[in-house]
Amino acid sequence: MASPRLSGLFADRYLIERELGHGATAVVYLAHDNKQNREIALKVLSKDLAHALGPERFLREIQVTARLHHPHILPIFDSGEWDGMLYYVMPFVRGESLREKIDRESQLPIEECVRITCEVADALSHAHAQDIVHRDVKPENIMLSDGHALLADFGIARSLGVHTGERLTSSGLIVGTSAYMSPEQAAGEENIDARSDVYSLACVLYEMIAGVQAFTGPTTQSVIAQRFKHTPRPVSTYRPQVPEYIDDVLANALTISPADRYKSVRKFSSDLARSDETIRDRRRSPLRRTIYGRQKAFGFGAAAIVLVSAAAVIANPPGHWSSPFTRGAALDSTKYVVIPFGAGGQVSSRDFEAATGIHRALAKWSGITLADPATITDAVRAQPEMKIDDALDLARKQGAGKLIRVNASLDATLYSVDTRTVITDVSRSDLKDDATAFPTAVTALLSLPGAPKSAESGAGRTTSVTAWRAYGNAHAALARWDLAGARDKFKMAVASDPSFTAARVWSATVAEWIAPRADSGSWQDDAIRSSIAVASLAPRDADLALGLGAMARGDYVHACESYRRVVLADSLDFAGWYGLGECQARDKSVLRSRVSARGRVFRSSSRAALDAYSHAFRLEPRAYDLASLQELQRLFPIAANRLRSGYSTEPPRSIFVAYPSIDHDTLAFLLFPFAELSTHTPPATRNQAIAANLNTLLAFVANWVRSAPKSAKGYEAYAEILEARGEIGESHTALPSASAAVARAIQLSADSVQRMRLAATEFRLRVKRGELPRAQLLADSLLGAVKSNNTDIEEELAGVAALSGRLHISESYVGAFLGSFGTTVPPKVREAANVLLAHALLGDCGPAFKNALANFDRSLQSYVAETDRERVRMSMSSRAMGMSAPCTNNASVLAITGGSDRWIKMEQAAARGEFARVRAMFDTLAIKRRSLLPTDLSPDFTYQEAWVRSAIGDTAGAIKQLDLTLGALPSIPAATLRDPGGAAGLVRAMMLRADLAQKTGDHSIASRYASAVAILWTSADSELQPQVARMKAIASGH
Repeated sequence: MASPRLSGLFADRYLIERELGHGATAVVYLAHDNKQNREIALKVLSKDLAHALGPERFLREIQVTARLHHPHILPIFDSGEWDGMLYYVMPFVRGESLREKIDRESQLPIEECVRITCEVADALSHAHAQDIVHRDVKPENIMLSDGHALLADFGIARSLGVHTGERLTSSGLIVGTSAYMSPEQAAGEENIDARSDVYSLACVLYEMIAGVQAFTGPTTQSVIAQRFKHTPRPVSTYRPQVPEYIDDVLANALTISPADRYKSVRKFSSDLARSDETIRDRRRSPLRRTIYGRQKAFGFGAAAIVLVSAAAVIANPPGHWSSPFTRGAALDSTKYVVIPFGAGGQVSSRDFEAATGIHRALAKWSGITLADPATITDAVRAQPEMKIDDALDLARKQGAGKLIRVNASLDATLYSVDTRTVITDVSRSDLKDDATAFPTAVTALLSLPGAPKSAESGAGRTTSVTAWRAYGNAHAALARWDLAGARDKFKMAVASDPSFTAARVWSATVAEWIAPRADSGSWQDDAIRSSIAVASLAPRDADLALGLGAMARGDYVHACESYRRVVLADSLDFAGWYGLGECQARDKSVLRSRVSARGRVFRSSSRAALDAYSHAFRLEPRAYDLASLQELQRLFPIAANRLRSGYSTEPPRSIFVAYPSIDHDTLAFLLFPFAELSTHTPPATRNQAIAANLNTLLAFVANWVRSAPKSAKGYEAYAEILEARGEIGESHTALPSASAAVARAIQLSADSVQRMRLAATEFRLRVKRGELPRAQLLADSLLGAVKSNNTDIEEELAGVAALSGRLHISESYVGAFLGSFGTTVPPKVREAANVLLAHALLGDCGPAFKNALANFDRSLQSYVAETDRERVRMSMSSRAMGMSAPCTNNASVLAITGGSDRWIKMEQAAARGEFARVRAMFDTLAIKRRSLLPTDLSPDFTYQEAWVRSAIGDTAGAIKQLDLTLGALPSIPAATLRDPGGAAGLVRAMMLRADLAQKTGDHSIASRYASAVAILWTSADSELQPQVARMKAIASGH
């Protein structure tokens, strides 16, 4: 059974704010402890686990671990059972887990690895002294705060395992995590002791150093099985600079049998913290003498060079490690020695020639130095049957960190002199061009071990070791889908060798993926430079460079041609398909057409762009987060006020727009000049086209969350489309509801701005579903957590503030929406206009509104020239004046001069008693709006029109208009309620409906809407409390 998903108040004490994470056995929430007034982490066990444990046993055992007090143990504040759920409470650590740090940095500094391990070991030692074994030591359970480690989750580990014979394997619940379990724990043995925690902690240390887990495999079973067969390869295989003694300590801690392992975690940590001189004289571990099989080959095309990344270790005769050349010498890791070797131990002249060829090829590379070849030749001639051990000792004498042995057949091996391990093997099978044999072999030898096949495109295109290694690392990061890491490493390669065009084109490509709409210069310059130097690129990279360069110049036709060549050459090429989607989506060109009814067509196809994107994401589901739902909505408009726009290609360039429509069951766009927008009415099939676009985008985002189930952005997009469709209730499919998708996105997101935006979405969904008390609590929590002057989230929270009556917060946020109504004005004037608009939108009729109006007038006098004053006044305050008409008895609208706003003209006509003219204006509007839905009009305009109708005595018309909008609340577009005008207008529409219902004697409706306003505005600012009091009175029947 799935872990619970909770919200609201838990155990009558903890107010849950959001989910922090979840697994198979529990969910962790960030919550507020109302009793202690502090943030806490609340862990709630899954029902399966809770049932298996039983409340008595769980609570008894967790009380034992709650008595653990140690600076490196995360304490347990509280535990209990509530509503059938078992839980315990820990401090909320404002840091990160070791898992997050490893995922971000891969390999940690050795000193930091040792320090973290010793701190965790100290915590375990304290627990072991009280006969408590953790059983689940892993990076996820190690929190990092202020630079120190805190070990968490003793509670669940203790309760799972203290009783002999009470194992949970029969219920499918395994104590521990496969990558870190000791062999005895994985075998289900009952008598687990401290040595099991030693093993698990050693696995954590191994991963911190190596960047990979000690055991890996395609399935959990394969990972577990390996630890019964062999110990892991030396960690120095992945980090050659690791001190030898750490390999020895890990070898002792990771033995298969507990009897051969460290008896205590304290001994493990003390050996780890010791200097290597203390341990180095110890007999070498069997771990270091194991010879491992070679990894997957890395081919270089026709040259047929086979590169093998190996962890092979030289088997040495007893006592060899006491050689004076194996200790104390300072080695230069960038210095290479090339030594020939021959068949049967005899070095021939052809072997010497091969060594000379490798040496000369190496000499062309920057970033390395070479030992004197004459010295090496003399040494080899003096000892013609030189063994590998002798060769390594010779290299050490030269102070070289690397040794290459090569024979006449061009079989070459690269060794680490310090660790005496094989780094890379190269063998020649069929070199067709002997002229490139040595450079190709050297390129292979200097490659990053295990680099993905995609890195082959850069082979032979740089002679900088730093650039070549960075390029390999970049492609490895790209294979892990670490885009930021790949971009930075490609940039490093370019910085090391500016002529390395392959690195430059990939640096630009990945940068465009990350931030496609970034300012000029972020990727465009590199793209254009790469497209000019395509002669130095492999064919695929050349086409990618031409495509990206053309896109940087806005030449989308040639960009698409280049990307089509890529996918024609390889239909499984993600970069080609994604580029094809980008070039078509970006192309806004409008062409003349004889076949179009309006004589104009978009050059690019919305459907073709989406199909290319979809093809790319099927090939690489991790790339779904590159998708922009905002851009897709530009191609597939899903709201009545959204049109697709473009530009004519011939001079003078004109802006064209088009409503979506349906032509023979196909999405179509009828273009017309933007200047003629006011004269065009939407086509009859517009609503049908919007519905079709919603279906199209729903299918896309549904595939997104299916294919990328850990994508916060995907779940957010899915929730947005469901909301746009008005589907805000429970889901009737296998996919989540809108609220469930938001909750999942919050849990997955590491972006504070996105989490704030998602919480605002959840608030809006609760309002639409009528869950007003919970919505109001969420608004209080959300707005209370916002720091002042946080411009990153003002557009997300403006609607929340308005809907919840937070006038003063709205004063700060309305500015993000005022720009579309005004012009360039002095900051002080804009600031005063923002305050005035906030008071007007929210219906403040008191002294504060009059003060805001007076302050705005003073700002005009102080900062705007007299010749410009009236123009600025009208552009910055007309909306405020219109919304404040009920407060000023129409005086505010009568003060407005000029302009063409139909709502202002209506209010002015009503104020002058021209009722017949007002009714005629309404009749004209009705004709124009025949194709509109009630939700196509923002609630603030609905409110204004309904107020005008009531003012001219048309109470029935006002009620009808309000009911149409309020009854369609679930379908009001999200963008409308993000706008403070739309959000405030919704509440004022509810107020007006309550007033009209009371006036007509409909007490049920009056109470319904008055109660809604009173709840939403529970925490409204003092200026709005008189309205809240009035709504409460209506709700109670007074």
